[in-house]
Amino acid sequence: MNSLQTYTLPVSGKGQVTIPIGVRQMLDLGKTNQVLAVVYGKKVELRSPGLSLKEIFGSVKPIKKTFRQMSQIVKAERARRYRDEA
Repeated sequence: MNSLQTYTLPVSGKGQVTIPIGVRQMLDLGKTNQVLAVVYGKKVELRSPGLSLKEIFGSVKPIKKTFRQMSQIVKAERARRYRDEA
């Protein structure tokens, strides 16, 4: 659905609004998901925040180095960058 749709949402005494089921389905939001609110002046845009940590888990191969090895790599890289900038 790419057509413009508008919804009038009541605001509760606590300042809360309920996102209609149709909108939640379009954004693929479940009960425990979050929604991103982007404010432009006096306008608010609701967006799906994108991928969750659960959805991307396992998409990157784990690093098979110890903390000490990684620390040495970081120190060497910092020293290289410092030399290159000088």
